[in-house]
Amino acid sequence: MRGNNQGGANVPRADARNLLATQPETVNPASDEKLAVLLWSEKLAMIMLSNMSKLKGQSFLLVSLLFCLDPKLAMAQGTLPALTVSNSSGSNVYSQNVVGYYNGGVGWTFVPLVDLSVTDINYGASNSSLLINFWLGTNQIIASYTNSSGLGSESVSPLLLTAGSLYSITIQKTNLSSSTVAFSVFSLHGEAGLPVFTPSPYISQFASYDISQSGQWLSTTTPASDNINYLFLGPNFQFQVVPEPTSGEILLLMIVGFVLQRITVKTRQIH
Repeated sequence: MRGNNQGGANVPRADARNLLATQPETVNPASDEKLAVLLWSEKLAMIMLSNMSKLKGQSFLLVSLLFCLDPKLAMAQGTLPALTVSNSSGSNVYSQNVVGYYNGGVGWTFVPLVDLSVTDINYGASNSSLLINFWLGTNQIIASYTNSSGLGSESVSPLLLTAGSLYSITIQKTNLSSSTVAFSVFSLHGEAGLPVFTPSPYISQFASYDISQSGQWLSTTTPASDNINYLFLGPNFQFQVVPEPTSGEILLLMIVGFVLQRITVKTRQIH
């Protein structure tokens, strides 16, 4: 494991660009289909709202079932942490004593095993004037959150992460070229007496990274391949699992869509 960027001896470390190249941004073909169902059901709900006064009897029952079975509206109960961290005594904690500072940003990559909806984010050991980014892979920012309140965590509007895609989460000061962030160190198996971190069973392919002030992604460890065993915390998030629609639910969505389309056509004919 490398030394601290500030306040400690610097240890040469490997450039992680080659390692990142070995982690393709894989996409689960089923993800596009599930996302399409989500978007379709949302569209149907909007049509329903615009025609609420015209829905009667069985039509209203079908639409009620749509709301019950809409994957976006029927999230699995309970919010789970992406990473769980513990101190040496085993008690569950988030913030640890700061052990280092890095000039730039810190974060980690991961692949969801199921569709996830991000509900909360954690800013780590240093809580003020920080920016958390979610990335698709390591080169496309898909969501950004600025910690203007100075609190360690906050709720956010749901962010959908699809199964099988490579994502990253990083933390930095707003201006990366002058950013310095604090971090705490954890290990996967308690090496060197460090407190332990455990990735959620709903995510895979964890790996920790730094981002230099020039925007270069670097492994937090030497050798680079060991960055799957150490966490520089850094950012974290909480999520809910998005239930997969069953074949019966998809059929029901199709029936509801047919009913709503007929209502819309009849309304247009009347007017």
